[in-house]
Amino acid sequence: MPARPEAGLASPLGPAPALVLHLFAHVPLDDPADLSEPRWCEWIAPRVGRTSERREEAEALAARWPLVAQASSLQLLPLLCADLRQLQRAALRPFSQLEAAAVADPEVLRALQRLDVPLLELLWVSLGLELEGWLRAWPELEAALQASSRECEPALAQLATWVPELRRLPLALAPSLGPRGRAFPEQIVVGAPLEWSALTPRDAALQAAHEALVHAAQAEWSAAEPRALRGLAAALAEAPSEWRAAHAAWLGRLDLRGVAEQAPELAPLLALPPERRADALRELKG
Repeated sequence: MPARPEAGLASPLGPAPALVLHLFAHVPLDDPADLSEPRWCEWIAPRVGRTSERREEAEALAARWPLVAQASSLQLLPLLCADLRQLQRAALRPFSQLEAAAVADPEVLRALQRLDVPLLELLWVSLGLELEGWLRAWPELEAALQASSRECEPALAQLATWVPELRRLPLALAPSLGPRGRAFPEQIVVGAPLEWSALTPRDAALQAAHEALVHAAQAEWSAAEPRALRGLAAALAEAPSEWRAAHAAWLGRLDLRGVAEQAPELAPLLALPPERRADALRELKG
């Protein structure tokens, strides 16, 4: 994945990792790893085609995914290929036969090849079949991502005043993530404010700050996620009212049930009106 040219500024996610996340957006999971986004699927369908075939593939993937041990490693798939040319060449071979020289990150390849073979081969075939439509759609998506990156810069720079972790890693905007994000080992990726998503630059900046704090926690998701939620709330305690209001709205939209199962101290937030959760989070002890 490409690094941003200057700390604190967002850049478009490259087309190869964006293609993987596009595929993930079609696979609903009852799991924190879920990246499904029906609004994106509806918006992108006429631009890439293969709607009925992709739906069948997504259903098969969703059925098999929960059966795979260590399925969380599948979240590393966007790191495998650096660009579409490399992905096109690699997609000519079965996933199980890929060699380290064919990919950008051999360690990711080794981790993935230890997983469920049928699931990976289905994912791999689906990616190969998506390439033609994705190449057609990418110029429009790239232009929109570039504009979105410029629009997010002021919000990111301002938020980094209270969350300096935002400047520690490259930040990329993905077209399909919507109000979600991912903290990869060397990059933060969040959903871009685009036509279909109705996100604002502040929404994207807050998600990026959260993911940066998840990364900074250097812990498993079950510990890093609640730590990041509390850290962002604390960081914005003295921020201007418009940022506290934006944070309260962002936090109010999150489904906290999964994280509350891992961090019981957050369970009382579930009983509160969404607009009160941010203040309650700041008041939590321990």
